[in-house]
Parts: sequence; structure tokens; C-alpha cells
Amino acid sequence: KHIEEYLDYYFDGKKKFEYAVLLNGAWGSGKTWFVKKYIEKQISKDKKVAYISLNGISKTSEIDEAIFKCIHPVLGSKQAKLTGQILKGALKATLKIDLDGDSKPDGSLNTSIPDIKLP
Repeated sequence: KHIEEYLDYYFDGKKKFEYAVLLNGAWGSGKTWFVKKYIEKQISKDKKVAYISLNGISKTSEIDEAIFKCIHPVLGSKQAKLTGQILKGALKATLKIDLDGDSKPDGSLNTSIPDIKLP
């Protein structure tokens, strides 16, 4: 009960914390069960909750990606990433310029989109 009360305090939105809450316990002690039951209660109170598992995650960038996928499942899908890569490739272009009309390019202009990593 005291863990649930602390989580209520932690998530009430009145303070901004600079730390996370770690729920520690032996394997099989019910940590995941407890968290999922707590989340169900919050959802029943019309709170928005995003649940991700850190199992198998080794980099902080993977945590960011997991959160993004949880919040935006369509944009975080493999199909959306593939579409983005295809569009990015399509936007890279080379323009050949023929100034004197002799059918030979007198210059060229290369355009591309910078590689931007969004958190």
C-alpha cells in the first residue's frame, strides 16, 4: 500500500522530479504484476499511461524509441520508418543545368535533406 501511495504522490503532477522510481525485488516476486495493476487503476481514473518494458534494452536511445512507439504506434511502426526512408531517398536529387542548349550539362546542383535524429 505504501508503494502505491508514493506512486500517487510521484505522479500527481504537482512537482517535477529529477529522478525515477525503481521497484526492486526478487525474480517472480510480482513487480510486473503490481505495476500493471497500478496502471489499470490509473487508466480507470482516465489518466494517460504509457507502459514499456526495459527487458532487452541496452541503450538510452532504445528507451526513447520504445516510448515513441508506445505513444505513437503508427508513426513508430516499421512501415512508417520504411516510408520515411523511401521519401528521404526520393528527396535527394541532382539537377543538371544546360545553359547553352548543347544538350551537355554545364553544371549540376545536388540537393539532399540533412540526417536529423529526433528524440
